[in-house]
Amino acid sequence: MSFKILGLQKANLYLKNSKAGVKRGTSKAMNKIALFMEDEVRQSITGHRNELKSFDTGNFSARLSSSSNSNSAMIKDGSGYGVHLEYETRGRPGRRHFRNSLARNKNKIKDYLNSQIKKSV
Repeated sequence: MSFKILGLQKANLYLKNSKAGVKRGTSKAMNKIALFMEDEVRQSITGHRNELKSFDTGNFSARLSSSSNSNSAMIKDGSGYGVHLEYETRGRPGRRHFRNSLARNKNKIKDYLNSQIKKSV
């Protein structure tokens, strides 16, 4: 008995193209997630979410930035004192802007990323 598998080249090409499409789709999705989360943290800092407001001069919220690649999204504090506001220091309670924003939006981010990957395949 012998057999021949037809279409292997097409299948391999499809898988290769799908992988590239997923990577592009994931990269675009992570960029949107980074921008969304940057805004969510900014909204938290300025008192538009359920955390204590950390808005005085506007320096903290104005110096937030975001970056992303196909594997991660990062929100950065350019003011240098965000870590002191996020965590408890010298008896002052932490404001948790970054951690609460992530907790509030974790499922939304996961669902969005899953939908974008499915669209890319």
